[in-house]
Amino acid sequence: MGSHASASEIEGPISRHEVLSRVQDWVRRGITYTQTGPWVSDLDGDGTYRRDCSGLVSMAWHLNTSYVTGDFEGANSRWCTLGSRDDWQPGDAMVRPGHMELFAFWADRNDHGKGAYVYSFNRDGETVRNPYARSNLGELGFNTAGDLSSFKPIRRTGLVAYPSAPPTPTDASRSSSSAATARSTARGGPPPAAPGRPGPTSAEGGAVAGAPAAPATPPRTDRLAGSAPPAGPARGP
Repeated sequence: MGSHASASEIEGPISRHEVLSRVQDWVRRGITYTQTGPWVSDLDGDGTYRRDCSGLVSMAWHLNTSYVTGDFEGANSRWCTLGSRDDWQPGDAMVRPGHMELFAFWADRNDHGKGAYVYSFNRDGETVRNPYARSNLGELGFNTAGDLSSFKPIRRTGLVAYPSAPPTPTDASRSSSSAATARSTARGGPPPAAPGRPGPTSAEGGAVAGAPAAPATPPRTDRLAGSAPPAGPARGP
């Protein structure tokens, strides 16, 4: 059953804002990718999920089990296929053979050709790639339009809008995430949003709990998301 930290029950109605807040919690906690290590709890302790790309989406969507990528490629009453990739909205997902990611927001909502920011698990020992800070292996959660074209767009069923105003970072239910963000900023965390680039919001207009403003530094678009980084100083897993 969902606790005070979550507005939804397992597989019950859920808002886009909560989906992004749930995935941002794994970013805040520094959870790393592994297909052999122990499963990890979600934001409110409802269950545990695999620490891989499909486990990340299963957790963010508050599903009753940790599905594998192949499951998301097929039909299921818990999600549906979108008519177009242009239909992606915050909290939707994308899947292709062997990999999937969670959609965060478009780099430019008026020009989808500029790519989009995502949450993803990609490499063993790597933290969650996300729109706001590079992973421990130096990767930002960003996909070029070319990479996006290789995915099938899917959406969780049961997405709902807030019955009232979305929670703010000062809500008691999100205080721990907000405090963590404040500490990160104080220690030289991600910079504030660049002029003209909005910070992260849910489809209902609320800021994502635990997330700083969108990055001011433009993403690297010289290679597809998930590819190996260029040669340089060795980084440990």
